[in-house]
Amino acid sequence: MRLFRQGWIPEKTSATVVLLHGAGEHGGRYPDLVSTLTAHGYAVCAPDLRGHGRSEGDRGHVDRFSDYLRDVDLVLETLASPLIH
Repeated sequence: MRLFRQGWIPEKTSATVVLLHGAGEHGGRYPDLVSTLTAHGYAVCAPDLRGHGRSEGDRGHVDRFSDYLRDVDLVLETLASPLIH
C-alpha cells in the first residue's frame, strides 16, 4: 500500500507536526494551517491515509480502524529516519 504524503519545511525548524485529515479528506486541505505552522518554525508532514487523496486503497474504506493507525505508525517511522531532514 503506497501512502502519499507532502511536507513543508521552513528554514529554521523547531519541531515537526504531523497533520492528519478527517474522513473523506486529504492532507492538502489545510493550507492556512500549514502556512501558520511553518511561519512559526514548524515543519509539517501531511499524509493521505489509505483510501484518501492520492494514497492507494479503496476510497474511504478500511476493514479495521487499526489500518489507519498502522499508516500513521509508518509515517512516524519514516520521519524518525536519519534520511529525512
